[in-house]
Amino acid sequence: MRHANLYWGDDATTIQTKDQIRAILRQIAPANRTVFCDGTWPAALRWYLRDLRPISNSDLASVVVDTTGKLALDPNRSIKFDYAEGWSPDVTALDGKNATRFFLFQRAWGQLTTESVAVDVRNQAGAAPTLILPPPGE
Repeated sequence: MRHANLYWGDDATTIQTKDQIRAILRQIAPANRTVFCDGTWPAALRWYLRDLRPISNSDLASVVVDTTGKLALDPNRSIKFDYAEGWSPDVTALDGKNATRFFLFQRAWGQLTTESVAVDVRNQAGAAPTLILPPPGE
């Protein structure tokens, strides 16, 4: 069962956004914390990724954020989730049952809209190259 934002018209950050971003950040070494976004930063994602340094080259970023679905991300590394949801209620469809559900349980009576994102995690912690030294005397 999904609950909707009481302040309709604006998207609300989903609960899973915080959990997904936390899992992503655990995979990245502190020295590699860079992020690339394919377009305009959604406020919720920018807030949770605020510790990452934004860069303009997706090939060099440790995290690539794709809100448009236009980037070719590796399906084995990318995580897809809904980061925001909202609704625009049709007041003409409001009846007593829906009004009661809304005021008691904050349950929307209309269609919810969601905003999705795919996040590609690169340069994961522990992925540093190994230094191999030649034997002494050679």
